[in-house]
Amino acid sequence: MKVTKEMTIGDIIKNHPEAIEVMLSHGLHCVGCAVQYWETLEGGCKGHGFSDEKIEQLVSEINAVLTEDKGEFIATANASKKLKEMAEKEDKPAVLRIQVIAGGCAGFQYKLDFDKMKSDDKIIESNGVKFVMDSESNKLLKGSKIEYLDTLNESGFRISNPNSEESCGCGKSFA
Repeated sequence: MKVTKEMTIGDIIKNHPEAIEVMLSHGLHCVGCAVQYWETLEGGCKGHGFSDEKIEQLVSEINAVLTEDKGEFIATANASKKLKEMAEKEDKPAVLRIQVIAGGCAGFQYKLDFDKMKSDDKIIESNGVKFVMDSESNKLLKGSKIEYLDTLNESGFRISNPNSEESCGCGKSFA
C-alpha cells in the first residue's frame, strides 16, 4: 500500500513504522506529536513550512523505503550508531544477539543483548554491527529492520517485522 499525502500521520506510523526515520530525516517530528493521529501528512508538513515539492519528495522517499527489497535483517544508520555507542560504553563488542522468545501480550517478544557468537548462529552484518540469532529467530526476523527512535513520546529501539501479523497495544510483543 502506497503512502499518500492525504493519509493521517498516525495511520502512516501505525501501518508503516519504517517511514518514521524518513520523516524525522526531513525534520518532520510529528512522530511524537499528539496531533499525529488525525493530521494528514500534508497538513503536518504544511504546518512545518514544507513546500509542495518537499512534500512530494518526502512521500516519494517513504514509498521507496516501503518497496525496498526486505532481504535479510537490517539496521538503520541511527540504530547502528546507537548500538556502537552502547557497546563502547559497556566495553562490549558490537555484536547484538536478537532472540524471538515466547511472552508478552501477543505471544512473542524480542530479547536484545550484547553477546558472543555461537557456532550455530546466523550472523548478519548491517551498517557495521553484527547481529547474531538462532535459526528459529532468524526465520521470524527475515526482512525485519531495527531502528532507533528519539522522539517526544518515545525513545529506544523498534523492530519493524513484516512477518508479524499483529502486535499488542504496548508495541513490545507480536504474533
